[in-house]
Amino acid sequence: VDNTALEDKDLSATVIKGGDFSDGSLRGVNFTKANLNNCAFPKAFGVVFTVAYSPDGKYFATGDANSQVILWRVSDNLPISTFKGHKGWVRSVVFTPDGNKLVSLPIY
Repeated sequence: VDNTALEDKDLSATVIKGGDFSDGSLRGVNFTKANLNNCAFPKAFGVVFTVAYSPDGKYFATGDANSQVILWRVSDNLPISTFKGHKGWVRSVVFTPDGNKLVSLPIY
């Protein structure tokens, strides 16, 4: 089974009911305004506002409504670090071009 078949696809504004994404790679997938009713993902997320992939594609980061930034390893979809300290929702995360730093921007 090709778990990379969805990478870089534009699924914005689509309706996907009961999809199982738990074993798939979602790198570069655009889910903006998609209806993902009863879909399964590798981990239950709260409200995630932003996702960024490292330049080498080995990691991705999420920024959420819990004022956290979580760094994930792509190979097994496991979180490897959680960064707390923002006082508001994290609306933007970005890796530097060399991939050595991760920058986040909260909305207060």
